[in-house]
Amino acid sequence: MQNGYITPRRPVVIGPVSALDYLQRTRKMDAGSIRTLLRKYLTERPRNTTEISQWINLRDGTNPIDFDLAKMLESDASIVRIGRVRKSGMIEQESPLSEWATEEWVAHHERNQSVKKE
Repeated sequence: MQNGYITPRRPVVIGPVSALDYLQRTRKMDAGSIRTLLRKYLTERPRNTTEISQWINLRDGTNPIDFDLAKMLESDASIVRIGRVRKSGMIEQESPLSEWATEEWVAHHERNQSVKKE
């Protein structure tokens, strides 16, 4: 067995041959691992739905159309919607362009604003 083939004369693929092939098979992420990555990504600062979708696509290679990102974010208790982007031509009924942050980020910034007001 050489290079993932049974014999050099009769090349029959028995497993992932190239590194790209291997990555495509192993990088498929489930909802739990995507949520974990999103929490880490959103701790830095709030992001909108498009930014999150592009980041997931670049990181994972997952097509953003394959799952409902807004529904996934809404179902996570530690991620909150902090606003909607209302630019002309940007908002859709099916997947609204929203701004998302973690509860920790929101609590931290609310605390800083209350100190400044006093």
